[in-house]
Amino acid sequence: MQTKMDYSYNCSYFQYNNVTPPNIGQQIKALGKFAMGVGIAGGISTALLIVLFIINVFTNIKKSPARRRRLLCWITSMPMVVSILSLFIFLIPRASDICDTVKQVYLPFVLMHFVDLALLIQGGEEGVLNEVVEVHAPFSLCQPPCCFFGICVHDLTFTKIRLRIVKGLVYQAPVLQFVLIIIMNVLDHADFLEKKTSDKLFQFFALLNILAFMFGIWGFNILNAALSPMLR
Repeated sequence: MQTKMDYSYNCSYFQYNNVTPPNIGQQIKALGKFAMGVGIAGGISTALLIVLFIINVFTNIKKSPARRRRLLCWITSMPMVVSILSLFIFLIPRASDICDTVKQVYLPFVLMHFVDLALLIQGGEEGVLNEVVEVHAPFSLCQPPCCFFGICVHDLTFTKIRLRIVKGLVYQAPVLQFVLIIIMNVLDHADFLEKKTSDKLFQFFALLNILAFMFGIWGFNILNAALSPMLR
């Protein structure tokens, strides 16, 4: 007897309620011509982004100073990587967990490398500190998203320790999120945790994950507001 699958669930239902997502055949059968159209359009756009990235590497990045090349490759690869992951999730729904894990770890790494590149262009920490003192660059903690929670301090002075603390906020995001994702998956396979919104342990780790990313974005916005006038 062939069991019929209900396709009315959305992605969050699959991810948080332990419902097995459809396989490739079921996905194509359920969406029909729409799946073929989106798959072809997604494949063409992804292929174009891959070609553009390769062209960029061999035309622009190759001419950059050696210390900047790796960082530029990371930063400019973001549209291509996001497009590839999105295409995989659409075509292979059961790969959504691994693709989501890669995305959650990859995007904070891009932020981290963007900060590294900005500091490198300005001559490292010492160069940045010398320039911010000369131009009286603002060092303000009143940046989103934490400014919405009352963390809003203006008119601070730049110091090496404060610069490193803000850098640390950006750097902790990919590392801490990667560790949290590994712990969550290990506990899930050991049956100590269920990826369901009703599971208290899952809620705890999900909250830590959100906080790590939120503080990473906050640190990035603080540095962006302070350094952007010097990079123009």
